[in-house]
Amino acid sequence: MCAALIDPPAEDPDAGTGIFGSGPGGILYAVVAAAPALDPALTEQCATFTVTFARTDVDVRVIDAPAVEGARTVGLTSQGRTLVEGGGEIDTHAETYLADVDGYRVITAAVIDPGSPAPPLPAGFAADLLVAAVAELRGEPGAVG
Repeated sequence: MCAALIDPPAEDPDAGTGIFGSGPGGILYAVVAAAPALDPALTEQCATFTVTFARTDVDVRVIDAPAVEGARTVGLTSQGRTLVEGGGEIDTHAETYLADVDGYRVITAAVIDPGSPAPPLPAGFAADLLVAAVAELRGEPGAVG
């Protein structure tokens, strides 16, 4: 049930479009795809949950999302741990934001390596990117760039 908050929209997996970029502060993703709106009850029913795959556990928690006029938004924060050979562990942190707007789902995410010596992306970066991505989708002048 909670997978709907983190899985890509499945209406037409080939119809989405997106970009990503990486640098010393983390990895950014922005995706737009046609999708039905999320069930509003999911954010209460899935306020916290864990995803497990192979040697990876990810704890996910619903957080406040930026307000976007005419859109329903959801924020998620996650802490991941992957066990690697030799008993080591790789930790990750991600902030993901979703907006259901005009028959589309806009998703932005910032993935940060907490062990990196580089300074992380500023707090709120993925949230600000969501607001800009929705504005760009709507064709608002000066939305991005």
